[in-house]
Amino acid sequence: MPSKYILPLMEFLVNNVAYFSLNSEIHNKLTKNRKSLHVLPVNLSLYQKRVQYMSIKVCNSLLNWIADLVQNKKKFTDKLKSVFMQASFYLVNSFLDYCGTL
Repeated sequence: MPSKYILPLMEFLVNNVAYFSLNSEIHNKLTKNRKSLHVLPVNLSLYQKRVQYMSIKVCNSLLNWIADLVQNKKKFTDKLKSVFMQASFYLVNSFLDYCGTL
């Protein structure tokens, strides 16, 4: 089940948040995605299959009120688990679509 895949991805991100950078740290422009994690512009499928890339992609698709909790590990995982309790996801893309509709 992808829900069991997404939760460890987010736990990896929360435990290694120091290794990721925000878009606002890369440039000083006030864009709507300045609070999102920066995704390196690499088109290699080898890179896109890495845990780091997928955790950034999933985290950036989360709502701002969940993504803002990344600094607090306990609140973040509790909130994410409550999202999984509301709906079950069989594909990672269905989870990303679900986050886009909220």
